[in-house]
Amino acid sequence: MKTSSSLAYRLIILVGGFALLAAMFIDVVAVIGRYLGIPLLGSIELVQVLVGIAGAMALLVATLQNSHARVRLLLARMADAPRDLLLRF
Repeated sequence: MKTSSSLAYRLIILVGGFALLAAMFIDVVAVIGRYLGIPLLGSIELVQVLVGIAGAMALLVATLQNSHARVRLLLARMADAPRDLLLRF
């Protein structure tokens, strides 16, 4: 699929990437702050939100590229007709 050149696709990648970078930065600051005796209150919650945003962006990218994971154990045991129907999605 040729979605990698669209503006929306690039924006999704940027938002996810910046969310991960921000989570890393906040966690580093929190660890250094704890070491120095100046804890960053709420850092765990901020990191959780940012990682959630990054995960949502990753799911969007996988869906746009049609490369999301399928449950192979279930599909391997299904008959051909239902499996073909599920693989259309």
